[in-house]
Amino acid sequence: ELLSKLSLAPKELVYILNGFARSGYDKTHCLELRAKLNIPNHKFVILLASRAVAGKGWDIAIEALRILHNKGINAHLVLAGEGVEKQSAETASVQLGLQDHVSFVGQVSTLGQYISLANVCMVPSTFIGESMPLVLIEYLAQGKVVIASDIGSIPSMLKLEIGRAHV
Repeated sequence: ELLSKLSLAPKELVYILNGFARSGYDKTHCLELRAKLNIPNHKFVILLASRAVAGKGWDIAIEALRILHNKGINAHLVLAGEGVEKQSAETASVQLGLQDHVSFVGQVSTLGQYISLANVCMVPSTFIGESMPLVLIEYLAQGKVVIASDIGSIPSMLKLEIGRAHV
């Protein structure tokens, strides 16, 4: 309907993938950010950057952190984003005794710095309609290891000619 209103033929359309301005951050920025978040230099850092809404996996990330700590792995979870599930995640982290191992940084304008800080990045979405999350592109552009759900278009984004690129 829109095509006919605009007098466009389908062959005149071009599909444009998501993109972003890539910017790298050096070790000094990472050390400064660790200090700001009170994360010791030796601690393993996991990042989840998304809206804090049902289906984006904030609860899964907190549970993963609990499992790691129960196995003796000293990890720190950084949750970047805002939304209605943020309070639930904060409460869960306290109830599980993980409040000193989780940083809730809100929506950040310098996401690239947080990605640089992370050892591993997550996209634990359970949202069936997940279509090409831009954050996944940003993670991969910085060469990060990504733990991602096998849902929506995520598997196709992580597929290589020789197999899958994700954990």
